[in-house]
Amino acid sequence: MRAVGDAYNSNLYHCILHGCDVLHAMQVMIFETGIHRTFPPEEVLAYLLCGPLHDVGHPGVSGPTAQRCVDGVFDGMEKDDAMMERYHSNLALELINFDGLDIISHLPKAKQDRVKKLIRSIIMHTCIHGHDDLVDLLKTRPVLNFEV
Repeated sequence: MRAVGDAYNSNLYHCILHGCDVLHAMQVMIFETGIHRTFPPEEVLAYLLCGPLHDVGHPGVSGPTAQRCVDGVFDGMEKDDAMMERYHSNLALELINFDGLDIISHLPKAKQDRVKKLIRSIIMHTCIHGHDDLVDLLKTRPVLNFEV
């Protein structure tokens, strides 16, 4: 968690505390509703990892402002509505693959690939333009005590 915290920039909202808040919210939603019983373990892991990782490296300004104001951070990236989420997901995947932080190396290769794909997809769906699609997908899962 320290490495993830170190990858956050110093800003008031999109900081490691926000990431931990989202991790806690994900933990409550996943386990208190019983939804974890309907997901494979690697999917639960991916959702939990995305709590602290979903805004990692956030520059503290919105996507359009960041495109104009943050030098070098988004160089070479496609400039679109999901630019920030693409940046966060790229950085998140770098962190989970970083030597010594390799937190999914105990999984078989196919499951590692699945977790990475899910992390990218989940973080990309935090873009307001894809958020409703993710909520709709989660609504299709059989759960015990969950209403959106």
